[in-house]
Order: sequence, then C-alpha cells, then structure tokens
Amino acid sequence: MDIDNLTIGEARQIAAMFGQAQPSPKPSLLGRHIGLVCVVRSTPSGVWFGKVVAADDRGVVMVGARRAYYWKGAATCSGLATHGPDANGSKIPAAVPEVTVVDVCEVCTTTTTARERWAAVPEWVA
Repeated sequence: MDIDNLTIGEARQIAAMFGQAQPSPKPSLLGRHIGLVCVVRSTPSGVWFGKVVAADDRGVVMVGARRAYYWKGAATCSGLATHGPDANGSKIPAAVPEVTVVDVCEVCTTTTTARERWAAVPEWVA
C-alpha cells in the first residue's frame, strides 16, 4: 500500500483499524461545582444549600441539601452564599439525603462563615 496514493477504500480500511474518533465531551458549566458546597437557585424549585455531587447542562444533584423556604440576613443568593441566613426568623426545613435540582439559573460557592450560619439555622417545621 502506497501511502501517497491511497484509494478511498484503503483509507477506510485504515480508519477501521483505529476505530471512529470520539468527540470530546462538552464540559458542563455546572460541572465545575462538583464537590463544592453551594447555594443553588432553580426557577421551579427555589433556593437550595448543599454539596453538589453531579451536574449536567440542566441541573445538579446535591446531598445533605436544605431548601430555603424563607430567610433573613441576606438579600440575594450571593448573600446567602457569602454570609448565610440568620438563625432567627429563617424558615429552612431539614436536609434531604439527596435531591436533583433542575432548571438551575444560579450557583454560588459558599464561604466558611455562610456554611456555619446555615448549620446554625434550626429545622423549620410548618
């Protein structure tokens, strides 16, 4: 076989020997948060706090996650991620073992102070 004068059939044979080239997976924008404790805002399900363990282009899976029903001490999700909620007056139920949050529109990594303040909020029960 003369490499400079390959026929299309010979080129196909060589390609078959090496298999089809697989495209590189597109990195997920949300995937960069895997392993981090974050505040996540979702259009349909609200604001969540917990550790992100999986992600794709649409949402995240969180463990030990708490949904913020109502909070004091921060005006925005970035405030919740930076300073955390006030223990008095915030309505934050118990953590769930795992939750899938879809239609994520915001993810903020948290500070040590924020994580400590989230942990200090008592479990709200209606």
